[in-house]
Amino acid sequence: MPERGRGSVGTGLVEQRHNLPGQLSRFVDRDRELTGLRRLVLEQRLLTLVGTGGVGKTRLALRLAEAVRRQFPSGVWLVDLSLLQEPEMVARTIAQTLGIVEQGQADALDQLVAELGSQRVLVILDNCKNLVDAVAPLGERLLRSCPHLTLIATSRERLGVGGELVWRVEPMEVPASERRYDAEELAGIGAVELFLDRARRSSPEFTVDSENVQLVSELVRRLEGLPLGIELAAAWCGVLSPADLSDRLSNRFRILTSRDRTMPSRHRSLRAAIDSSYDFLRPEERFLFRRLGMFVGGWNLESMEAVCGLQPGEGFEPLARLVDRSLAAMQPSTAVPTRYRMLGSLREYAVEKLSEAGELDSARSAFCAYFLHLAETAQLHIYEPAGARWLSVLDAERDNWRSALEFAVVEDPGAAIRLAAALTPYWDFRGFYAEGRFRLSICVAAVAEPSRPLAQSLRGLGLMAWAQGDHPYATRQVRRALAVANRLGDAAAAALALQQLAQIRFAAGDLTTARARLDRAIELARNAASQDALGLCLFRLGLIEMAEGRWQEAEELLRESIRLGRAADDSERVAVGSTYLGRVYLETNRLEQADATLRESMRLWRPHGSPRQIARILESMAAVAAERGENVHAAWLAGATLGLLERAGVKVAPPIDRDMDSRVERALSAPGTSRPFAAGRLADIGAAMRYAMGEEEKQAPTAETAKPPSPFGAGLTKRQLAVARLVAQGLTNREIASRLYISDRTAEGHVEQVRNKLGFSSRAQVAAWAAQHLPPL
Repeated sequence: MPERGRGSVGTGLVEQRHNLPGQLSRFVDRDRELTGLRRLVLEQRLLTLVGTGGVGKTRLALRLAEAVRRQFPSGVWLVDLSLLQEPEMVARTIAQTLGIVEQGQADALDQLVAELGSQRVLVILDNCKNLVDAVAPLGERLLRSCPHLTLIATSRERLGVGGELVWRVEPMEVPASERRYDAEELAGIGAVELFLDRARRSSPEFTVDSENVQLVSELVRRLEGLPLGIELAAAWCGVLSPADLSDRLSNRFRILTSRDRTMPSRHRSLRAAIDSSYDFLRPEERFLFRRLGMFVGGWNLESMEAVCGLQPGEGFEPLARLVDRSLAAMQPSTAVPTRYRMLGSLREYAVEKLSEAGELDSARSAFCAYFLHLAETAQLHIYEPAGARWLSVLDAERDNWRSALEFAVVEDPGAAIRLAAALTPYWDFRGFYAEGRFRLSICVAAVAEPSRPLAQSLRGLGLMAWAQGDHPYATRQVRRALAVANRLGDAAAAALALQQLAQIRFAAGDLTTARARLDRAIELARNAASQDALGLCLFRLGLIEMAEGRWQEAEELLRESIRLGRAADDSERVAVGSTYLGRVYLETNRLEQADATLRESMRLWRPHGSPRQIARILESMAAVAAERGENVHAAWLAGATLGLLERAGVKVAPPIDRDMDSRVERALSAPGTSRPFAAGRLADIGAAMRYAMGEEEKQAPTAETAKPPSPFGAGLTKRQLAVARLVAQGLTNREIASRLYISDRTAEGHVEQVRNKLGFSSRAQVAAWAAQHLPPL
């Protein structure tokens, strides 16, 4: 109870008093939020702090109240509503907290209004989540009747009162997944600072050093910036090492429980914090919340309606209520359509509830069906001029379709092989050859019945292996595709398989076999009236003519391939054909035409951003520059070519590339070309395209930073070297975990540490580096 004294109003409200509790632990971070809130609480009369359970609303409100206490001479009061169940008791609870003595049968709200009067008072209504319908009208009456009263409410949803200002309390800053940190940098991040402070309460010697810095970074990142989760995890540091704690986070609801006997019941476990929100949802909101747990990578309204079985517009109101109650969040982005997400802890809880409700199988089926439809639709349009938009769609949904594929390959292999076949162009465009090879190999192993998607997937598997330079494996898979096509009687599919076998032999320098296969493929394509297969075959035949020095024949075949591509609205066929037509112009000393054609090819390819194809254009442009004597320019473009191919893990080099290489090598032997070559090698695909088109003349990276890291200079441990080798083999985190007898989460942490130490941003870069620098086991 607050200290009693002579009241400022009536007989109850005490002078210059407060009941703010003393804090037993240090308040960490939130300085930026406090700066903004301190100003707002003096300007606004109703400030509501909303956020998910465990995000730190109460602690922030108390810190704010302490900071402005002197501005409220009649008192600052904390009213704890967390244990209150009866709405009619809200006014009485506030009055009792403020020390207002009840007067007979008087209405508690009327008495509150009379006692508060014109006093300048700040009242914190903490934990309104279960009593919003009662608190809202009460708060409005008090604010209208007491002109100098200020209210701070903490809740998981807005009160919905006129004049209310809502401040959404976000999770704390966590380490970025793509960044490497030293111990000092890491300790300066809010969530890490809180983790270290609380960890030292149970283990005073706990510290971050060079040995555990990346592990602690990953551990805190997985706690998602929720102060409750961070504090619950940190309390185990006297019992578990960071590595063991990280392993046990795979079941976060079991490990994230309080060891503090005085902790409020709602904060004694992460599950309890979420329970208290879920239990107060309406049935339709619970249904939607459970289904949204399927989305590993977030969702938009269309995907939500499809997966949740809702009519257009039907789910918007329940979704809005979930957002209001901090159980879902809108992703901050200018992207259209709007995307939403759930914290990982909420999503895992939702999936548990799906299972308990007996809805998990149906939800998974709907989830897989939607992303299969999305991928197959994208495949139909991905080669068109607007195909870049579909690549962006698949980028945004990457975690979702990966999840769908992993489920389908076990439960519905037929759907899995269709999904993998549909995703093959995406993996090729994005240069994700290691992932594509790994996922396609699993899917084709899961099916036995011949089908068109199986033939497509086998060709895709051959493409991934070919790009990685594994010609024997690529040949075996494409031969399997040809056998499936023949068994189905699908002449067009057989023609596509034969031209791909020709592509493999061409890359190996066997032009005779490549030509024979193309002759047969062209015959099949004409018989099947497949303009797509025919255009591809003519293109490959044009490359053979180039390799044999028959430039006129090559030009005619490439032009016909481009014509067929334009008729089919196939940007890829037009762009690739133009790349090699530009090379024909170069070889026949038509430099201006070569330059113009290569720029047109870049313009066509630019929205799609395929590393392999962009690299071929850059290589050709480098040769044109070398032929003109522009050695520095040629060196930069040559470096960019090498960098893109390395990061994508592409090792194939067709015979016709050798003439390009010889020109570039002459340029690189000139003085002053080593630095631009090194700088180009560091450029990402966007910077490389801008430079090639004359939009960017200088690069920030220097030659000194261009040297690829060695396994020793990178400081990889033996375990991390083993993980890097497995990444290079195309294994997922789950497969790595199985191979090394560690948990999935530990494997994920190791991959993250390898990427950070090497300074890479993708698994493909790790795979390319490992294949180049690490000897096989």
